[in-house]
Amino acid sequence: WLNNGSIRFRKAFNDTIYELAVAGLLAPSYIHEIVLPTIRETQETINRIKWDLELITLKCIKTKMPK
Repeated sequence: WLNNGSIRFRKAFNDTIYELAVAGLLAPSYIHEIVLPTIRETQETINRIKWDLELITLKCIKTKMPK
């Protein structure tokens, strides 16, 4: 669910940024210096969370006691 949500958020965010840039309301330097690094940082955080969840899931599966 996290991946689908992040994809939808990223698309909506990108569409908004694009609309502002096309309208001349957002400077290209702002996009490159502020927006894109923030997107990259957020994506890295999401990827770390997904990796941590995967590790936790695997650990739970390995340590689960048989019935």
